[in-house]
Amino acid sequence: MRLSILPVGFFNVDEAVFTGAEQMTGRRLKGPVYSYLLRTKDSLILFDTGCSHQCRTDPRILLGDEGLDALLPQLTPDDHIEAQLKALNLTPSAID
Repeated sequence: MRLSILPVGFFNVDEAVFTGAEQMTGRRLKGPVYSYLLRTKDSLILFDTGCSHQCRTDPRILLGDEGLDALLPQLTPDDHIEAQLKALNLTPSAID
């Protein structure tokens, strides 16, 4: 069994998201986002596919104004899960 950790971008996150504070603090932290690919003898299992292309191109539609205040995506095309799988010579259809 083998586990691959795939970097799928970052979020510029208000500190309150990590601390559980009731109010946004205005202090920003850079939080990485990962997907995990588990290779077993018989299967390829993917945990969390990261963000959609829309989260990179128009995050307001997915997160809304309040969501963007808390979680501002910092994503490139190479962060998308399909690009990460391609780097491993895999396609989404290969995932069980």
